Amino acid sequence: MGGADIIQALGGFGGLAALLTSLAAWRKSTQTEQTTGATITEVSRQFKPDHGESMADKIDGILTSQDLHTSMIESLGHQVGEIRADAQQFRDIEDKRISRLEKRQEQTIDIARNIMLDRLHKGDTPPASS
Repeated sequence: MGGADIIQALGGFGGLAALLTSLAAWRKSTQTEQTTGATITEVSRQFKPDHGESMADKIDGILTSQDLHTSMIESLGHQVGEIRADAQQFRDIEDKRISRLEKRQEQTIDIARNIMLDRLHKGDTPPASS
């Protein structure tokens, strides 16, 4: 059996071409399988903590940082609440103080008015305004 007989047995040059294409595809799929296997191994490794470099360690770091920030925000919320309470207490004290001053002012005006009315009734003339 010669070379021509082998080519003819494979279906001619078209069959030989199909065989070569199949072999190339098989080789490519084998390489892809090896690459995919290596990629899967690397990805799997990323899900296992390794003291800092894996994706799992990075996610743990993010979660720890997030917990810290949440705690800080809660603390700030409490501080804001305390500041608001202090401010309300200060406003209440100032409102009472202003009310007392306004009451004294009204009393002083009433006293002055009564003095002026008494003088008018007695015939005294009010002092001249400047």
